[in-house]
Amino acid sequence: MLISKKLVFGIAFVVLAGLLTLGFQKGWIGKRATQSSSLKTNGPVSIELSDGDIAIAQKMTMTQGLPVSGTLKAVRSAMVKARVAGELVLLEVREGDAVKMGQIVARVDNTEYLARQSQNKQQAEAARAQVEVAQRQFDNNNALVNQGFISKTALDTSISNLNGAKASYQAALSTLDVATKALDDSVLKAPEWLCQPTLCATWRTRRTRSPHH
Repeated sequence: MLISKKLVFGIAFVVLAGLLTLGFQKGWIGKRATQSSSLKTNGPVSIELSDGDIAIAQKMTMTQGLPVSGTLKAVRSAMVKARVAGELVLLEVREGDAVKMGQIVARVDNTEYLARQSQNKQQAEAARAQVEVAQRQFDNNNALVNQGFISKTALDTSISNLNGAKASYQAALSTLDVATKALDDSVLKAPEWLCQPTLCATWRTRRTRSPHH
């Protein structure tokens, strides 16, 4: 009888141990423990945030750029070079810069052209003075001829001198205009036929030298 009870307890212990082992392997016992612990923590949770964790949503415009590489080619381009000989002393823009019509792009040394303009201006003033002298002489001789004090030949000479003085004055003015234009051409500007006020163009300026440089 005693042996029979010990045998029953032993078998029961082995069966219980086997059930516990099987329960752990299948996750029955761990799952219930996890569910019970999760039930305990399902209540309201308080979380504290710092100022750096808070952002205010705002409406804004975003610009997206596309980085590319290559050669920039203008819609319109022109080769600009100096119309007068001289040393290039100033270059205002580089190739590919945006320019406007009439904008100065380069300057040529204008020392020689400035002196030439001044000289021609003085010659024009001297020629104008000769015209005034010849005009007074003609007026005087014309009055003397009308009064019969001098012959008509002297009046013809006065007319010839006056016409010659006027021709010299006109020639001096033409020379002055040429010198002024040369001085203006020493400043290179963007042509008005090429650009609109906001149109970009490519400019390349050639360096020119005078024969004596």
